[in-house]
Amino acid sequence: MSNLLIRRYALLSAIFVLWLLFGAAPLFSDWILEINDPLTNGVTVGQQGGGRFTDQGWKTETRWDHIQYDIETCSYGKIEFDVQGLYASNEVFPNIEYHRGVPTGEEDMHYTLFNMWDRDENDEWYGQTINGIRQWHNPWKCLLHIFGYVVGDRYKWEHGRFRLNVGAYSGGYDDDPHAFELEYGPVHWQEEHIFHVRLEWGNGHMHYYIDDELLQHADYSSFGTEYAPPYHSMRIGSAETGCKGFDMQVPQQITYKNFKFYRNFDNTPPTVTNFTPGDRSVDNKIDSYISLTISESFDFASAQAAFTLSPHVEGELVSTGTTLYYELAELLSPNTTYNVTLSDALMDQAGNHMEHIFKATFSTGSAEIKKVEKNGIFELPIVATGISGNKYKDARLHGVFRGPTQTIDIDGFWNGGDLWKIRMMPTEVGQWTYTLSGSHSAFTKSGSFTVVQSTKKGHIRANPDHPYTFMWDDGTPWMWHGETSWRLFTQLYPYNSRFKEYIDYRYAQGYNVVQAIVVSYINGDAFWANEGGPVFALTQDGKDYDHLNPGYFQWMDRRIEYMNGLDMAPVIFFTWAQEFVKFSDDQFKRYVEYMVARFAAYNVFWCLSGEHSEVYVDYGLSPSVWRQHGQTVAAVDPYDHPVTLHPGPNSRSSAEFAYDDWFGFIMHQSPDFHSLVLKDRVHAKPVVNGEYAYAGWTADDNWLRYGAWEIFTAGGFSTAGFFTTFAPDKGGYDLNANMQQQQEMEYFHSFTKQVAWWRMQPHDELASKGYCLANPGSEYVVYSRDGGNTSVNLAAATGDLKVRWLNPKTGDYSTGATVTGGGTVSLTPPFTGEWVLHLGGEFDMAAPAAPTGLVLEESQ
Repeated sequence: MSNLLIRRYALLSAIFVLWLLFGAAPLFSDWILEINDPLTNGVTVGQQGGGRFTDQGWKTETRWDHIQYDIETCSYGKIEFDVQGLYASNEVFPNIEYHRGVPTGEEDMHYTLFNMWDRDENDEWYGQTINGIRQWHNPWKCLLHIFGYVVGDRYKWEHGRFRLNVGAYSGGYDDDPHAFELEYGPVHWQEEHIFHVRLEWGNGHMHYYIDDELLQHADYSSFGTEYAPPYHSMRIGSAETGCKGFDMQVPQQITYKNFKFYRNFDNTPPTVTNFTPGDRSVDNKIDSYISLTISESFDFASAQAAFTLSPHVEGELVSTGTTLYYELAELLSPNTTYNVTLSDALMDQAGNHMEHIFKATFSTGSAEIKKVEKNGIFELPIVATGISGNKYKDARLHGVFRGPTQTIDIDGFWNGGDLWKIRMMPTEVGQWTYTLSGSHSAFTKSGSFTVVQSTKKGHIRANPDHPYTFMWDDGTPWMWHGETSWRLFTQLYPYNSRFKEYIDYRYAQGYNVVQAIVVSYINGDAFWANEGGPVFALTQDGKDYDHLNPGYFQWMDRRIEYMNGLDMAPVIFFTWAQEFVKFSDDQFKRYVEYMVARFAAYNVFWCLSGEHSEVYVDYGLSPSVWRQHGQTVAAVDPYDHPVTLHPGPNSRSSAEFAYDDWFGFIMHQSPDFHSLVLKDRVHAKPVVNGEYAYAGWTADDNWLRYGAWEIFTAGGFSTAGFFTTFAPDKGGYDLNANMQQQQEMEYFHSFTKQVAWWRMQPHDELASKGYCLANPGSEYVVYSRDGGNTSVNLAAATGDLKVRWLNPKTGDYSTGATVTGGGTVSLTPPFTGEWVLHLGGEFDMAAPAAPTGLVLEESQ
């Protein structure tokens, strides 16, 4: 078995174990029953708001009916109840909207079975500034939603949404940084069936079950807080007249019984689960990251008392979620051993102290790097004290690096406090020198280092010999196998846990590029934060674009370095259209320059904005705003990373910019998989459909597979997406969801690695059925989503060509046959339905190795 397969199966096994521990198993075993309300004896221990009692239980009669239970706040709890009478009926689901008790004539398809929230007896948070953000909505909510029934729309009715807000004191509106809205289903509702509903929460997780089947799981363990409404209320039935922002009715004529609430207590002591730069690690950089990840949310004041770094280095201990991070205000000393201690003074939010003192050591290396691999990373940290004013906005650092034949000009960047850094990638072997200059005397430096040969392939760029494709710097063809995870740089993907798990998993599946946003308007200002804090400083008026937070970008560094170590590259979306318009031109230019200075040495793609075209319609701007910033990227990026723009729905970015030199590749967002790619090939640039389908969200999951193959046979590249990883705040986080579609994309990736696609062009005219990509005379790929027989014109071919059929849904191949070139051949697939046909093609994907054993002889 290959190392890749071994790694993949090990990862799947680990994920399965985690699912057993946190997904399928109950959170706790020692539950204390606090409320036991049968509802079958004509009374309730709660507060009744309508409905009537029967021998079977409490029955709803109007949209407003509910029973409410008020409890002391509970961070670790469980509720369960039985409900009967849910079925396909517009008596149960009238779908009538009301306003102030009067029908409006509009449709309302939103219902709830259960909800809980902070009942606002003390709403001091309302309109107040907490963590720099003004609060307008209650931060604590949970709702089990169900869609109303509509004739002919059974799919929607059998699904619902699990809505959860957890400790959203760092968010500014209802759709806040700590909000989940996760779809669940299908649930096959039946009139006579008694459904058992269970909800468990605590230790950073909430699980939702029906009939003991796990329907959804929200993981808020990285938020640094538990679900604990200060004034905790729970309701079966309607959410109307209860929690602010939850105006949802209850289905009518349904019966509840056996409501129970259990409480549990956290007795588990916190532990350190990860330490960076690593215990007993040596030769670390003098600006190394120092961070500790704790097993659960903790009391920050206790962490401050518990943490020590010896010898002492000036800095500040900060926390985001469950990560402690020591922000250096000065560089570590070279060739020095440091001791990090976290004493048992640290305690979790339940008051449990660490059982054992955590101790770790690490050692630094030399202050200056003297030897670097070709296409590796050279960094030079600098301390510049005494800079007054805005260091991000007003100070500048620039470097000129000269190799044997090449020169690289690149800016440095502010790295927090008095620390600066310049980062570059040397592109040839030999002696390099550098000269630094800038707005401070500390920036005036010079030096040299040696670059040695390596196996690193460099950066990815458009292939001049095959301009519709990409390649590595060393000439190796590179095919875009794209995935989308918009929140990848944020706290929803903690670096030491979910981020690495996700990236390892996608790498094993054959993906090599992932799209992610740095900062956007979505989910509130404070959402765009990670272990290092928010992207920009936060004020009552929103983000302060003149005060960037280097801590956020330090944790982007780590994520990008990890991806690059697997030969994966991020598509860095600088922002989204609705956020872009909040920047001034100067603010966005400065932001772009900072991003390029910081990340250009890495293997990356640039995308100026998501849905860029929306600034034209919604804000009256012209394409010139993007052109000027695209030209800025091209001017300051010495490595010429490919630059693009992500268009709005059903459109493409080629319309305005295809002929601009700075515009490196064309991006689509369109279900027009094949023909739109063909239209854009006139521009002789790579074409990527950056958002064409999401498994688990798009109406038809088959579109993910259809799109991949139809885009490929047009000579383009596709970017897949999965609802449960593209935005965990919306679709949850579940690597096991949509497994059929995940496997289909693996089959696609595996096939394309066996084809000389960079030499092939779209030739639909050669096939009587299906779309055809071909290097006529040598290799042909034909795809048909409809199946059936086809004929292929092989007039350009001589001799025999091997025949392979692939079932793209199962991954099964049928091989062994051959056809003879020189004319048109008719072929019948060995199975029914959708197929891929591969004719001919034998090649070697590897770039030629450098010669070895050569000896330079003196001329005689």
